[in-house]
Amino acid sequence: MATIIEDKITIAQPVLIQNTLGGPTVFSNPKSGEQVNWAGAGDPDGLDVQSVPISFLSDASFQRNLSNGTFSVYAAPDEILEAIDALISGPHAQRQAQSRRDQAQHSKDALAAIIVDPTTDDLVAHSCIGPGTRAGALCGTGVPIRRSESDTTAPLCAKHKHLARYCIPVEGDLDNSTGKAKITWQFVNIPKE
Repeated sequence: MATIIEDKITIAQPVLIQNTLGGPTVFSNPKSGEQVNWAGAGDPDGLDVQSVPISFLSDASFQRNLSNGTFSVYAAPDEILEAIDALISGPHAQRQAQSRRDQAQHSKDALAAIIVDPTTDDLVAHSCIGPGTRAGALCGTGVPIRRSESDTTAPLCAKHKHLARYCIPVEGDLDNSTGKAKITWQFVNIPKE
C-alpha cells in the first residue's frame, strides 16, 4: 500500500521492474546517484527482475524506457501500476514508443541483412579443375569456396582463375542433404595456353 508522507511515497511492497532486452542493462538517476543493474531478459538466475527506488518512477528517462518497452513492470502496488499506466498509455507516449520500436526493428533488419548465416556460408575445399602439368590431368590445387557460392563459382586456383569464362556448371545427381542437384563444373573449348 502506498501512502504520501511529506511529498514522499513510502511503499510496503517493492516496485519490481523487468529488463526486456537480451543483454545487461543499467539505469541510474544522476540526481540521487542511485543505480540498478539488470541481467538480460530470461536470465536463469532471475536477475532480469530488480527492485527499483521510487525516485526512478518520476524520472522522465525511466518513464521513456517503460514506454518504449525496455523495461516492464513485473510487480508493484495497484496505485503505482495505475500511475505508470497513465504515464505511458497516452497517445503522445504511444506514438513515441512506436517510433522507437520501428527504428529498432529497422536497425535489426538492416543488421540481419548483412550478417552471413554460418550454416550456408562456410568454406568448402574443392580441387582446381584447371589443366594440370601433364596432358589430360587436372591441376588439383585446393581451392576454398564459400558454400553459398559453390553453384556460381568454378573451382579454379589463382593460376587458372582467368579461365572461369570457359567453365559451365552441370547439374548432377540429387544431393539428399540439400534437396538440390549437385553441381559439377566443366570446361568448354579451353584455349591453348
